[in-house]
Amino acid sequence: MNNCIARVTYQKLTLALLVFFPQKGLISLVVWSLFDLDVSAYTGIVYLLVTGAFLFLTLLCSGIPVKNKQAMLFIIMTFIGVNFSILKMDTPFFSYVILLFALPIVLSWVKDVDDQFIIHLLEIFFKVTVVFILIELLVVQFNLFGDISRDELIKYQSIFTSRKDWDGLHLIYDGIDSYVYRTGGYLGNVLAMPPLVLFSFAYFYIHYNIERRATSFIWMILGIISLFATTSATVILSGLITVLFYEIIIKRKYYYIIIFLLCIFLMYLSVSEVAYTVNRFLENMVNPDYLKSFIGFTSSFPDMTILFIFGGWQSSLDGIPSHVEFVNVLFMFGMYPAFVLMKRWYRAIMFGLKVNYLYPAHIFSVMLLALSISFVHHSMGLTIYSMIIATIILLRIEYTWKAQKLLNKKVELVTGKSMQ
Repeated sequence: MNNCIARVTYQKLTLALLVFFPQKGLISLVVWSLFDLDVSAYTGIVYLLVTGAFLFLTLLCSGIPVKNKQAMLFIIMTFIGVNFSILKMDTPFFSYVILLFALPIVLSWVKDVDDQFIIHLLEIFFKVTVVFILIELLVVQFNLFGDISRDELIKYQSIFTSRKDWDGLHLIYDGIDSYVYRTGGYLGNVLAMPPLVLFSFAYFYIHYNIERRATSFIWMILGIISLFATTSATVILSGLITVLFYEIIIKRKYYYIIIFLLCIFLMYLSVSEVAYTVNRFLENMVNPDYLKSFIGFTSSFPDMTILFIFGGWQSSLDGIPSHVEFVNVLFMFGMYPAFVLMKRWYRAIMFGLKVNYLYPAHIFSVMLLALSISFVHHSMGLTIYSMIIATIILLRIEYTWKAQKLLNKKVELVTGKSMQ
């Protein structure tokens, strides 16, 4: 009994630490605001050590699945991938291996945690994220407390990260003549932060669709505003595609196409940040150098065939576009591992979308769908910050799926009829 209580306690504490891991930068912000001290170089390390300790204790109590064929495959892929990354000193490839193959194994105990507890944690996380982005919008874009210089913004963004690379942090602006701020949020990262806002928007959008309450509607509107406030064309498109897919394919409300296109057009005419994001997207689409990073395969056909089948087992592949994560994963790991990964995500998303909306798996599937669309751009959705949450909800969807299949078999044995 005591062991059971300890296991549940470790699981919940570890889960809370993992979910709020991306917001560790807020600790640095508070210390900086109160004491004018930059502790960003230490908060991340300390938070990581504490989380790692709790994760280790949780794994000791819960164990790692080894009988499941898929789990064994992921363990083998992790072992091979980690060894290749060490031999080649390839840190980016090591990151891909951990995010795609190791995380589902070390977080397998999530199946024992109640869905409502997970949703409670996520809702707090998403509310903090949206409020943070909206405050930034008011202070930076609308000059609530007066004009803020570029140097001041770069200094502010540096508070959230141990990285003090001036050239990297200046990316909060697109070009010298651009005055539109691209938030790095509490991560200090203009690429990794927007997917967390996308997650928040997707959650509040589907939550309103289920509850239909005034408070849910308000949070959905705030989520929409925060999504556009990121000025990230990738996540804005991901959010719009997710909504259109859900409204048209799942709810079969075809007139939403016209409504959304009209809304985007009106926002384009009236909101400068939206106009800027749309114009930047259109400019990129006609820029041959930019498009080359998405579709510019320059490697020879025999080399591409070998990489496609067996994988390159490294992060930098000559002649392979690096902007699309789907392409990166396919040519890094080869056809079969990539197929297993994509099949796993696809089955989880489709099951969650089809299951009754009262199941948390339905909410999780919409969030997972939105994030997976953002994989068209590198270093955004496929980072540790997004993938921790993505892996947790992926595992919960799979648990619901298995539980429903088991229930279906029991009902079929008793009644002779399968549940629909």
